[in-house]
Amino acid sequence: MARWWEIRGWAIESPWQSSVTDLGSVSWASNATRIGSAAATNNDTRRLSSEPRLTRILGLRTLPLRSCSGRRSGGRGSPKVPYRDLGVKPMRPTLHDRTPEQLEALAHELGLPGYRGRQLAHGLYALGASSLDEMTDLPRSLREQLASDPGFCSVQTVDHQNDQAGTHKYLLAFADGAKVEAVAIPRGEEQRTFCISSQVGCRMACVFCATGRMGLLRQLSPGEIVAQVLFLRRHHPTKGNPNIVFMGMGEPMDNFDALSQALAILTHPEAVGLSARRITVSTSGLVDGIRRLRELGRPYGLAVSLTTADEEERKELMPLAAKTSIDDLLQEAAAYGRLMNRKVTLECALIAGRNDHPAHARRLLGLARRGPFKVNLIPLNPIDAYGGSRPGTDAVSAFADILWQGGVVCTVRDSAGRDIGGACGQLLHRQRRRDFDVDDE
Repeated sequence: MARWWEIRGWAIESPWQSSVTDLGSVSWASNATRIGSAAATNNDTRRLSSEPRLTRILGLRTLPLRSCSGRRSGGRGSPKVPYRDLGVKPMRPTLHDRTPEQLEALAHELGLPGYRGRQLAHGLYALGASSLDEMTDLPRSLREQLASDPGFCSVQTVDHQNDQAGTHKYLLAFADGAKVEAVAIPRGEEQRTFCISSQVGCRMACVFCATGRMGLLRQLSPGEIVAQVLFLRRHHPTKGNPNIVFMGMGEPMDNFDALSQALAILTHPEAVGLSARRITVSTSGLVDGIRRLRELGRPYGLAVSLTTADEEERKELMPLAAKTSIDDLLQEAAAYGRLMNRKVTLECALIAGRNDHPAHARRLLGLARRGPFKVNLIPLNPIDAYGGSRPGTDAVSAFADILWQGGVVCTVRDSAGRDIGGACGQLLHRQRRRDFDVDDE
């Protein structure tokens, strides 16, 4: 009997092989060759080094990557595939990586009626079952089969902290030992915002961000992204649907295929069922990701981490993001906002004595007037690795007043969870290569 991922049309190869075809929604998982009823022909196969879409996904054209062991990779003579240096063991797709339609197709491929797939979707997403054992409307034999292949994306709580204001920060572990942080933030008495991670670590290297100093350890799969939402919803039920912000660990646009599949599951009416307008994707400024998000045609919120209106200063604070000029970045962001009929948020981390002067506010005002923008000021949340400090209340208020008086909507973020290291820029878990279940042969 064929294995599940072969039935689904994906022949999973060794992660160290470099021949691939269009990876579609599983490019986060492994190198793969697309197969139909017969094996793929040689003409279908392209080399990784000549596949621009995949190099965007894996970030091979960025600056050298930092591996889990602290070594640098990506220089002359380094391997084309970064999994080895990143300590990544590609994860096999699980049930949570699938939309309701894909689950129904899986049921048919297993010789089952389509309604079994719909039962799966209801149990996984609408009910948020924490294991297949809870889905008692499915036969036990089927639950046992699915638990083995394709498997259930479960998360384990490694650590949990909360503050007096009701913010809860969780350190969650996946099957291979990779860990991310997810945060539940209260918004009124019965509403919450869930802050979700998209990567284990981050390659963007923003100097004021704890996650950026980790380097990128590995990508998350769609199911691992969705599993965070289900976990937080299970532990922190809300009246109505929660708000979701992709402002946790990682650069969402640097893992776009997994992000887009997760968004499809989160907004599917027969899955998690969230409104696209309740979801905000934050980016440090990857314009290709903004363009691809726009092409999805759904009105997701977009937040762009600008931090400063000065090009040279942005290069110092956000070295990789600043490879794109501010003009090009704002042009792409404005196009997104106009198409979606939504204001795009320009996020600015204010650092005392660095970018909190009135002159900075006036430069930012000039940029914000160019398109459908609003500004969110984020007084710096301290981290051990960066010596910058948080500006005083008077400086922040003066900065905001200049924007308001110039006709630009401006808010100051209440960084919930700052005391427990759960605020913007503070998410960090020190993971080493040996923390992962990685084969070393």
